[in-house]
Amino acid sequence: MLPVFQMLKEYSKTYGTRPVLKDDYEQVTYIEFHERVANCVQYFREIGLKKADRIGILFESSVDFVVAIYAALSLHIIYVPLSIKDPKARVVDLIRDSEQKVVITREEFISNFEQEEFDNTSFLSVEKGKLGLQQTSLFRNTYTSLPAEDPNAIAYIIYTSGSTGKPKGVAIRHESLNNFIKETIDIFGFNTSTKSLGSSPFHFDGSLGSVMCTIFAGGTLVIVNGNLLLPRTFINLLINENITHISGVPSYLQILLDHIDEEAAKRIMLKTIGIGGEECPVKFVKRLKGLFPSIRIFNRYGPTETTVVVSSCEVTEEVLLYNTKMPIGIPQRNVSFYAFNEKEQPITTGETGELLIGGIQVMDGYWNDRELTGKVLNSDNPLGIELYRTGDIITLNEQGLYVYVDRSDNMIKKYGNRIYLSEIEEAINLLECVKNSVCKFRTSEGGKAIIAYIEFDSEVEQDQVNSMLQNKIPKYMLPDSIVKVDKFPLLSSGKIDRKQIDTWMLE
Repeated sequence: MLPVFQMLKEYSKTYGTRPVLKDDYEQVTYIEFHERVANCVQYFREIGLKKADRIGILFESSVDFVVAIYAALSLHIIYVPLSIKDPKARVVDLIRDSEQKVVITREEFISNFEQEEFDNTSFLSVEKGKLGLQQTSLFRNTYTSLPAEDPNAIAYIIYTSGSTGKPKGVAIRHESLNNFIKETIDIFGFNTSTKSLGSSPFHFDGSLGSVMCTIFAGGTLVIVNGNLLLPRTFINLLINENITHISGVPSYLQILLDHIDEEAAKRIMLKTIGIGGEECPVKFVKRLKGLFPSIRIFNRYGPTETTVVVSSCEVTEEVLLYNTKMPIGIPQRNVSFYAFNEKEQPITTGETGELLIGGIQVMDGYWNDRELTGKVLNSDNPLGIELYRTGDIITLNEQGLYVYVDRSDNMIKKYGNRIYLSEIEEAINLLECVKNSVCKFRTSEGGKAIIAYIEFDSEVEQDQVNSMLQNKIPKYMLPDSIVKVDKFPLLSSGKIDRKQIDTWMLE
């Protein structure tokens, strides 16, 4: 695969005036994109940035954001995507933790940080749509002195929420990102006719499937500004922009199923859909296949610590026929999966074990936190080799595909039986009267109680739900109480906000 800047140079010649990026403000061709990245590279040099320095990108999802990413990657500067919607205190913590030398942002955001003290961080303002246009006129000199390709250098740091409340900075190498790009392009069959919808906010690693893979394939990326789209806006965007690929979490894509009619569905040009980020109900995929029978649908899996996605399963009729729980497939090339039973033997069909991941896409570590890195990235396993401990429980199905079961910390024993909440959610979601569900444990004097929060399609009583569930799960797994939900709260990524649901249990 060509280095980033070499790729842009070649594509500017090959694809010229074809559009590569479009947001709510501007549309950019391959020639213009190459020139803006080149100018931005020179600008970064002029302000003293060099290899391994950290740069914070505090923009809305936009063309400017993508220009900054590609310029940073060209210079082997480590970019740190930041969210304009995060609380100020969190953004300040991330800037300090990763010791960012520069933060590029908008003028209206700089004032938020004027009262904060930073040791060596400068804030630079960029007018919307101007990054790579107004900063420098030294475009012709950009090709000189680019750093040599270093696959082991850190490409980016993305922060995720930590169980202790402190965000974890996941540091990903260039070689890891490159493998993800190549595999994603190959799996989806991306090419120059691909037109992706970039609806995932750019501070999430899930956005890299569109930001990197679409462009490396020579396609076009249509950028959503980071807000969850209203149903009609979402559908109109798919139709009017002739979008061929979308990726998202089931909770978000459910919008498409709930608000589209057959006439509108015929006008949508989608070829591929990627599903990930949360468990994918079989019922959801069947509805999606029923609406778009010719579209290829993939269920994808990957922790942030293993570079976005490490396994995929194309949802065929055979997969739907033989599985009541959607498989996550098999690992991509240069990635290995391991799981061991209680006897420390590799799991066989039907057995469960914690998923351990090895290979090129495993993170370098958590930024500035060797202790936490050592807890999850170590050789404490039957093979004695360094692997990443996901905390995810998996099993193998009859077809040899891996299936996600649940989080290892989301399991209890009740009446001596092992219970995973995801199994109960899966059974509930299969009911025709249910749109979606979230199950939680609550500890009481009588032990662990199972609470099911359910968003219904039709009116039913708790006794009716449990009656229907008795044919699907054992009695000890039946919910102790059911709470009806009008609509689940969603995060900006489109996932169900499970932490907010935790607060309901305290009310």
